[in-house]
Amino acid sequence: MHSELSPCSRHKDGNPREKYEFARNVAGWDFAAITDHSKEFNEYDWTLLQKMARAYYEPGRFVPFLALELIVIRPDLHFHR
Repeated sequence: MHSELSPCSRHKDGNPREKYEFARNVAGWDFAAITDHSKEFNEYDWTLLQKMARAYYEPGRFVPFLALELIVIRPDLHFHR
């Protein structure tokens, strides 16, 4: 999932806390990953995502994976993974 930390999702998606709440409590998922764009990260954002992943981890119920979307943009290459 992207959160409001990614520019493509600003003002459309919720913050990381809202995304994990939805995944765990509404969708009933066993696991989830917030995969915001690495290109726009700053130290504060990355630290926030780490804290959120730790806070929402519930052994046997819900596993938040710490992840990001790698963006590479060069004259000869452009991809999102």
